[in-house]
Amino acid sequence: QLRVLIYNIGRNRIEPGERNLFDVSISGSGGVRLSHVELVDYQGRPYNAKAGQIGMPENFVLNQNYPNPFNPSTVISFGLPQASNWTLRIFNITGAVVREFNGVSDAGTVEVTWDGRADTGAQTASGIYLYKLEAGGFADSKKMILLK
Repeated sequence: QLRVLIYNIGRNRIEPGERNLFDVSISGSGGVRLSHVELVDYQGRPYNAKAGQIGMPENFVLNQNYPNPFNPSTVISFGLPQASNWTLRIFNITGAVVREFNGVSDAGTVEVTWDGRADTGAQTASGIYLYKLEAGGFADSKKMILLK
């Protein structure tokens, strides 16, 4: 597992827009996978971050949401090795479906942003939520925490 911290204690800043902050060179044929990227400022406020194209997923995979815990929104990503219909459901701790996303996507990585709202548009309460992906005969679930 590789974690990278980039910081500047001076007054320099990164200008807005798309920026390539660093590259990681990989050699060999090992099973290397980028699971997620997080970017926050000095006060811990999150920013959108995007990883470069890493290659097509070899298997279906459901990644851990980020940030986690989150407020007000989180990103759930998953990998599809082939074009697939998919359904992503978010459940509260009692097992009731709070929100459902579905679609058809080509092979690659799909990202869904959940804003902490139910299908009705109502804001959900703080707590533990489960999310489950079903795609191409694959099913997996993970938990996340909404903190207000």
